[in-house]
Amino acid sequence: MVTTKLMTAQDLFNLGDSAGHCELIRGEFIEVTPPNTTHAATMTNIVLLIGRYVKDHRLGKLYTGDAGVVIEHDPDTVLGPDLSFFIAERVPIDVPVYFQTPPDLVIEIVSPSNAAREIERKTGMYLESGVRQVWVVYPAKRQVVVHSSSGEPRTLHDDDQLTEGDILPGLSINVSSIFDD
Repeated sequence: MVTTKLMTAQDLFNLGDSAGHCELIRGEFIEVTPPNTTHAATMTNIVLLIGRYVKDHRLGKLYTGDAGVVIEHDPDTVLGPDLSFFIAERVPIDVPVYFQTPPDLVIEIVSPSNAAREIERKTGMYLESGVRQVWVVYPAKRQVVVHSSSGEPRTLHDDDQLTEGDILPGLSINVSSIFDD
């Protein structure tokens, strides 16, 4: 029987840039496909729409996918959400490696290379770890599915408004603006 040594979050961090695009799922190193241009444009739009609002209202901190989040220990799981948001009173300070506490909001942008079961698994993992809300953004369908720890998912389309009261109070975004250039 062949046994594989499981990696820790620190092992992953020590790989530095040589790790490329990857995540750690229950100690196993998983390579992920780099995002495409549609993914990048969608992420830019979300950062511009939400980032300024968060900063102007001093609601907390919005981080891009370069900020890993440890959501399980022994074996470790480190995910790199496309965007993560921490409300002001929960913003981590002096994070040496990866965030050790779950964000309040995670935003994942679905690329053509993402399998549906992969997205479902990650969404479940985020919610189980304590993330309050996960937005799964589907550029090809021009929709956003809002998953919450306290209810059923809501699917929003082009003409809908994305409003998130207690996490981002007062925010109201037309879904189409997430996808329009």
